[in-house]
Amino acid sequence: MAKLLSYLRQGLHLAPLLLLFWWALTGGTAWLFGAFAVVLAALLGRYLAPALMIGVSLPGLVRFILFFVYRSILGGLDVAWRAMAPGMPLQRQCVQYETALPTGQAQTLFVATISLLPGTLACDLDENRVLVHSIAGDPHAELSRLETRIDHLYSGKVIAEGT
Repeated sequence: MAKLLSYLRQGLHLAPLLLLFWWALTGGTAWLFGAFAVVLAALLGRYLAPALMIGVSLPGLVRFILFFVYRSILGGLDVAWRAMAPGMPLQRQCVQYETALPTGQAQTLFVATISLLPGTLACDLDENRVLVHSIAGDPHAELSRLETRIDHLYSGKVIAEGT
């Protein structure tokens, strides 16, 4: 019972983020079911990945969400522009990007969100090297910005602890 209470207490740190996702997905409906789902997800997340739970910074979360939304819109506009102007030149290339983010949550989030950057797609991950396909020139500056946002999301501690 004490272990369950410990998982509940630690897992509920995820609750605000999970509630935000619930609200975004449902438009704020079915709160009773949503509360149950959030508590269950927080418990399961803590139980299934106890070593991967890294503290998230609230200011970092807000900055990351704004960055994510902005870059998602730019990525969508880039795709639409390329679809409407098929003669647009492509600068296709595959580049290796070495990340300082440690293996785990931070690196997984990094790889998962690379594709929101205009003209990029994560192809492979080998330890700390990510193979990125790009159609819009050299993506290193954008990848570095994304990596910094994710570092700030995790209180600016993950790069320092992971190296």
